[in-house]
Amino acid sequence: MMLTHRPFLAGAALVGGTAFAISSAWRGAAAEPRELRIPELIDARSQSQSIPLKAQASHTSFFPEQESRTLGYNGSYLGPTLRVHRGDVEIAVTNSLGEETSIHWNGLLIPGELDR
Repeated sequence: MMLTHRPFLAGAALVGGTAFAISSAWRGAAAEPRELRIPELIDARSQSQSIPLKAQASHTSFFPEQESRTLGYNGSYLGPTLRVHRGDVEIAVTNSLGEETSIHWNGLLIPGELDR
């Protein structure tokens, strides 16, 4: 099969045009200012050292008129920031996802058998 200049140039123009259109759409969406979502802060001391967390499925709009299925703790997306202090704290996790899940405690020194 011999490749001539005309089909090659037509194909290259099509690929380049598609990439430009996708790139332009992405830049257009990214250029719109959006509110930075700051997770809620829950301080264990203000909760009598007991914090309830509920894992749940929901929907979140990251772009106008476009909803995405999301997972979150105590809300539709991500979860709260927990402030705990050295000593005892109880975190009661309720899983309403309909399937098994786990939590990883970033930033805490926790024995392996309790980090599940």
